[in-house]
Amino acid sequence: MSLLVTKIYKKSQVNLIKASVKIIESSKIGPFIEEIRDLKEFEIPKHLKRVKKMDDKFSYLLMKMGDNPDYKTVDVSSSAYFDTRDEYLFYNKIWPVNWYPQREVPINIEYIKNFVEKLPEMKKSYINFNDQRSDLKNQHKCAKSCMVIDPNNQMSHSQIFTSKDKILHSILECISTISKENGKNKQGYLCTGMDIFLSNEPCQSCAMALIHGRIKRVFFIKSNTGIFEKQFFHQNKSFNHRFEVYKVKNQIH
Repeated sequence: MSLLVTKIYKKSQVNLIKASVKIIESSKIGPFIEEIRDLKEFEIPKHLKRVKKMDDKFSYLLMKMGDNPDYKTVDVSSSAYFDTRDEYLFYNKIWPVNWYPQREVPINIEYIKNFVEKLPEMKKSYINFNDQRSDLKNQHKCAKSCMVIDPNNQMSHSQIFTSKDKILHSILECISTISKENGKNKQGYLCTGMDIFLSNEPCQSCAMALIHGRIKRVFFIKSNTGIFEKQFFHQNKSFNHRFEVYKVKNQIH
């Protein structure tokens, strides 16, 4: 089985905004910055650098945000959240910015493959069950099967092959099981640092359970509710926890 693992994320929306600059001799920049450093009226966003070289003798000094009749107006980046280095270089050329790219943890394809291969069997189990129970054929759109794995030792903490009750959801059942086990063994909080493998995208209730469960990463096979691919639920800044989501393609069904 050949896998293509794609990270699901909402692209940053970086725009150009106006700022006011002063042209000053490069040799005088240091003392001038010391004079205005603690003055609130000259505060600028932390992602923007104060100085841009103009030529061998002069430089632009960023004074204020927005238009100001006392200064020259230039374009600057509205944000430092760049998705790629090329994007950073593009905006940095317009006006210098501070960029601290997130360190990407390499994806272990063999590790993912080992558990994803089991998901089709879980889905098959779900389908066979539905064939026996016709009243469940129109069950809610949610992950039909899931596994919660500790990536450090690749041990399964919980796995639900199918939800035999139309009210229960596989993710909720998994997290509930882990919560009970953690309580008995006095282990860490719910699913902190763990990965979860899903047959497809979850419903909103189960996605919220992943937030509360402090899951680290989600790997899913099929698009379904759009909660990750379209709504980017896992990146919502209003939540006190966010996690990475990956879609796994080219698996054998």
